[in-house]
Amino acid sequence: MSRSGITDWILRFLALTMLIIVTGWLALSLALPPGYASPIWPPAGIALAALLMWGRKQWPAVWIGTYALNLWILGNHPGGNAGNDLFFVAAGEATGSTLQALVGAWLTLRWVHPGVPKLSTPRAILLFAVLTGPLACLIAPSAGIASLMHFNTLPASMAALIWWNWWVGDTLSAVIIAPIMFCLFAKPRDFWLPRLLTVALPLAGSLAVLISIFIFIFRTGESNIQAQFNNEATRFANAITENVDRTIDASVTVAPPKRSEFAAFTSGILQRNPEIQMLEWIPRITREQRGRFEQSVRAEGYKDFSIKDQAPGDALVPAADRKEYFPVLFMEPMTVNPQALGFDMASEPIRRQTLETAQASGKPVVSQRIDTLPGEPDLHYRVLMVTPVYDDLPHTSQKNLIGFTVASVRLDRLVETALTEFDWRGLHLTISDSSAPPETADLFREDRNWNEAADFHLHNWQKTLTVADRTWRLTISPDADFVSRHSAWLPWVTQANGLALACILTFYLLMITGRTAHIQAIVTERTASLEAANKQLKLAARVFTEAREGIIISDADGMIVDVNPTFSEITGYSREEAIGQTTHILKSDGQNPEIYAQIWKTLTQQGHWQGELWNRKKSGELYAELLSFSALRDEKGQIRNFIGLFSDITPLKQQQQALELLAYHDPLTNLPNRTLFEDRFTQAIARCNRDKSLLAICYMDLDGFKQVNDQMGHEAGDQLLIEVSQRLVASLREGDTAARLGGDEFALLINICNDPQSKTHEPAISASANPD
Repeated sequence: MSRSGITDWILRFLALTMLIIVTGWLALSLALPPGYASPIWPPAGIALAALLMWGRKQWPAVWIGTYALNLWILGNHPGGNAGNDLFFVAAGEATGSTLQALVGAWLTLRWVHPGVPKLSTPRAILLFAVLTGPLACLIAPSAGIASLMHFNTLPASMAALIWWNWWVGDTLSAVIIAPIMFCLFAKPRDFWLPRLLTVALPLAGSLAVLISIFIFIFRTGESNIQAQFNNEATRFANAITENVDRTIDASVTVAPPKRSEFAAFTSGILQRNPEIQMLEWIPRITREQRGRFEQSVRAEGYKDFSIKDQAPGDALVPAADRKEYFPVLFMEPMTVNPQALGFDMASEPIRRQTLETAQASGKPVVSQRIDTLPGEPDLHYRVLMVTPVYDDLPHTSQKNLIGFTVASVRLDRLVETALTEFDWRGLHLTISDSSAPPETADLFREDRNWNEAADFHLHNWQKTLTVADRTWRLTISPDADFVSRHSAWLPWVTQANGLALACILTFYLLMITGRTAHIQAIVTERTASLEAANKQLKLAARVFTEAREGIIISDADGMIVDVNPTFSEITGYSREEAIGQTTHILKSDGQNPEIYAQIWKTLTQQGHWQGELWNRKKSGELYAELLSFSALRDEKGQIRNFIGLFSDITPLKQQQQALELLAYHDPLTNLPNRTLFEDRFTQAIARCNRDKSLLAICYMDLDGFKQVNDQMGHEAGDQLLIEVSQRLVASLREGDTAARLGGDEFALLINICNDPQSKTHEPAISASANPD
């Protein structure tokens, strides 16, 4: 890919990524609850159009743009709960969307049109709408829903509705957004540009109308759901309020009877009020009464009884000396926490504050949320309902505080008991204590699976409850399950009808504009084709005339019909002399005749032959050429012409021969060098083994050659070596080899008969030793 091609790819990559992110972000404002799938999802159509216009190599931009968009949605959507898995969920959704775009593009290329479909015929429009819309758009919703459900991000109850909404949104985008993208960016521009006003603009207008209708119907349904929710919330709040009042009344009715009567007295109250976990009698004991009080309780069978304080670390220890005490004397059921018997409630700050408030007001009071005592099970949040009990003093109107009745109330049971007869699925309840510090304000929070109906603009329902001396705030919120159960089908029907109308409008607009655009495109295309053909003809003529290779064109019988100027330069035949002749005018005797039959056979069977030939010029001079011959056939497959391209490679052949001579021969004596000698030696050994013959090898050097060089000079030495070489060659038979191995060293390779005593080497030695 060229530098400009890489730049274009990068720019398109960035533009496509940002377009997917921006249009997806804008489409979220149309998301149809429950969930976050939009009734039209532009990124689906944009991705499909981009892959068709710019090639499937743009798929990474689709994946990255979709991944970033879904990552933002999952991380910021109020109803999202992907948690640590949101990266994997976003990757699954991005993979499904990318695969959907790739499949849609492949189906279009395979069944509609290679490249951008022109959508000018009913068949092409219908195939494109069906293949890229309802069919291909099954992929992204299925992959996305599977990813959401696999990571427990989406409840199964919502899967079908979100899948439908997702599928419709992607299908509408493929049917509407993709054609708009073609009108804006696709090529050829002279075909698509006129359709901006006749296709893109009406489609965009119809899309705006469809969205407006959908939003109106959705908001109307939202108002109806809000009204239903308010009615449900009011009923639930009334039921909880009544149960709170009933519980307070039950706790107030407890009187301080004897221990033997306490269990029987409280059993009915506990059965009727399961939210009351425990009922206790807390007497007021002065410092002076403490000893006698502890002795009396021990006498009842509680041998280790004493008044105890809650020390740091929550341990229970003997109570310190002080003016008065409020120990637990009776409690039912006793099994909840037997260790609490004797616990001075005034030793724990929250309980002491509650007792003081009850004593000061003389009325029942409710504590803020309390922690468990040592030995008590760590259950749900609890509060204490404390009622002061007085004994009238004789001969006076004053009342003497003798103790408190305390009811320990579990808030989860308080709510569940109140709502026993109600279906509160889909509602999220919280109760907070407005009078308490923030860290202990939470009293109850419904802990079932919570899927916030964030896409609906529903308002939470709140009510302030006055519970004895405290102020509680009850908040009820609807979740996606509540919305799903109370939603009307009108938005969905509107969406389905909108999809059908969009498909029909798209088909109609594309069809009526396609014929005109098609005709215009044909005229433009044929005009451009004629211009291109004219340019090609001119280019071909220049190539034919100015090519540095010889070009020869013949008919099917080998008769020359045209040649270029380079042909004349190489062969010496002018154009006029060559036309009308056969190609045999170039035939030489230096070429094996069988090669011509082989060339003809290859041309007729395979349509092409390439190789080297030795031909003859007009002057009779032989020359080597590199020739490529091709057969040109008509539409019926019959050969009409042959075209040959050749170059004169005679200088190259001569250079090759010179290099071979230099590589295998001694440059001074022209004898074979060591490399060629070793090759011939290997061949001779193989021949001897095959023929069962003998081979003589003679190694020799020149005595006194160094003195010749030293006394007479190197030129005399070279002449001596040349003379010896010529004598050795002259004395050997044809088939024998004399080689110079280097310096004054020579070697002979002589084929001899089967007689090992043969002296066929002696003539060579004698000739080289002869001084004459």
